[in-house]
Amino acid sequence: MLAYSEALARILSAAQDLPLNSERVLLEDCPGRVLAESISSPENIPAFDNSAMDGFAVRAQDTINADAIKPVELQVVRMVAAGDSINGIQAASGVCCEIMTGAPIPQGFDAIVKVEDAIREKGSDRVKIQRAASAGDHVRRAGEDFSIGTQVLASGTLLRPRHLLPLAAMGLTGFNVIKKPTVAVIPTGTELVDVNCKLLAPSQIRNSTASFLQAELEALGCEVRVHGIIRDNSAEFRGLLERILRENAPDIILTTGAVSMGKFDFIRPALEEMQASICFHKVAIRPGKPLLFADFKKLGKRTVLFGLPGNPVSTAVGVRFFVQPFLKAISQRAPEGALQAVLLEPVSKPEGLTCFFKARVLVDSQGQLGVSILQGQASFRVGPLAEANAWAVLPSAAQELQKGAMISCHLIGSFFNE
Repeated sequence: MLAYSEALARILSAAQDLPLNSERVLLEDCPGRVLAESISSPENIPAFDNSAMDGFAVRAQDTINADAIKPVELQVVRMVAAGDSINGIQAASGVCCEIMTGAPIPQGFDAIVKVEDAIREKGSDRVKIQRAASAGDHVRRAGEDFSIGTQVLASGTLLRPRHLLPLAAMGLTGFNVIKKPTVAVIPTGTELVDVNCKLLAPSQIRNSTASFLQAELEALGCEVRVHGIIRDNSAEFRGLLERILRENAPDIILTTGAVSMGKFDFIRPALEEMQASICFHKVAIRPGKPLLFADFKKLGKRTVLFGLPGNPVSTAVGVRFFVQPFLKAISQRAPEGALQAVLLEPVSKPEGLTCFFKARVLVDSQGQLGVSILQGQASFRVGPLAEANAWAVLPSAAQELQKGAMISCHLIGSFFNE
């Protein structure tokens, strides 16, 4: 049986041959997309020196030794607000400008005195400066945020709303992004019924994984189509699979169920009949051991197939630790890292299997991360998954992990690994 690390290596190797193409999108459509180009600034941001405070633009040398006891008196020659023109304003000895936050600083003035450090009588054109200024005080320099040619965002960045701030500030309105991966989901199992079914027969279960997969994959930036439930019928499955590949082959096909060793586990035989290449089948993990990975290169297709076990938590593990790394790789994104957390209680696991356990990561009063393994690790139990905020990854070699051991954790629904 294949170790998790080897299975992951095979998936990432396959992804190298299947990079996604790029397309152009507008600024408002870029959140959730992956940059296909690095973005460098075409201009200085800010574009001009401006004031960081309401106050007075001064020449620092005119305020030497100023304090509350012996203030320096300057003539106010102009008031400058944000958006005003400063043409014709020139610094000179003994003069200053009243200035507002964000306003351009007229030539020759090199510091801002805060309004709190000055006294000006109402209607007067004179101001008393009560604190000496140093050149550069409260001045936002042109290009201080980023200058012309500075790389602002790297290729492979997953764009979020926060990225629109620098992009819009630079006046950039269109970008090359990676095309969205396309995914077809094929649920299998005679026991499955639609989630809308209100009255279940004793042998039936609702198709909960289809709803999960659609939401999870769309959150990962995919275009997803969930097909109808395939009963335990190999010919029916093969007919649908051939039609999907023929009509509009997606980047990825995900199947749920029928990948184990039972009489009705028909996914692998059907794939072999179609001359698909089985890259691996069965991985030394829990949950999700029967997971299968295949491609259709022999049929001239770029599509890959992940055969996920049907138990819902096994499906979730398959997406998180196999499908998601593949998606990142074909989208030219950096691989995911892991948090390290202290195990808060001892835990047992099967030796020889890498285990992905539902867990909660906590932060103590000293800011240290701890992880608690939740009760109910069976692959059919989705209740604890609703409580979990992380997956704890327990190494294959260990059988007993003691309290205080450092283990790897992957947060659920977090921006940590963007």
